[in-house]
Amino acid sequence: MTGTPKLGEFTGNRGKGRPKGTPNKRTTAALALTEPGDTPVEFGLRLMRDDSQSPEIRLHGARLAAPYIHPRPQAPGETVKLTLPDTSTVDGITRASGEILRAVAKGEITVTVARDLVAITDAHRRNLELA
Repeated sequence: MTGTPKLGEFTGNRGKGRPKGTPNKRTTAALALTEPGDTPVEFGLRLMRDDSQSPEIRLHGARLAAPYIHPRPQAPGETVKLTLPDTSTVDGITRASGEILRAVAKGEITVTVARDLVAITDAHRRNLELA
């Protein structure tokens, strides 16, 4: 190849470096620690309990396993006090939906709470229609 390279031609270190698909040292080391059929929990716990590993690696194993063993606690739901009309009829459920909308407009409940309440009343309406 002489002169100016044409568009699309490679120059310089063509073919040098790690072949495509070859794992780097860190990936190779991690794969050496796994066993066939390991779940993330088993792998993380084995790393965490391995005294021959550095504290950083053991801590990493604990972080891998923690979400599976100790899931984050869910925030408690909101308690809402709202007076709704009788919902034993489809017409009553329609009025209840209007009352929920009014409460949102007045700022008494959030849109998220209203969406949940409307979903509940809508499910109740469907049950009434099927009965």
